[in-house]
Amino acid sequence: MTATRFEITAQHDFAEGASFGEHGPYQRIEGRVHFEVDPSDRANQAIVDLEHAINSGDRHVRFSADFSLVTPKEPARGSRKLL
Repeated sequence: MTATRFEITAQHDFAEGASFGEHGPYQRIEGRVHFEVDPSDRANQAIVDLEHAINSGDRHVRFSADFSLVTPKEPARGSRKLL
């Protein structure tokens, strides 16, 4: 599975801009991530009915999902970990 594109649709202060110790204030980033999968790849065989999905001319199946990310407003102040 490959993420092919990220779209950011909104960005706003988290917790009304409150500061969280040494990490400072956080922001929420919302958007959509686009993926593509190759139905013939062995790694994708566990996806039920993938072979029946509508695919593009290159035989890959494309789909997207919403995401929400909460991150320090100043990345250098973060812990460099993702949960």
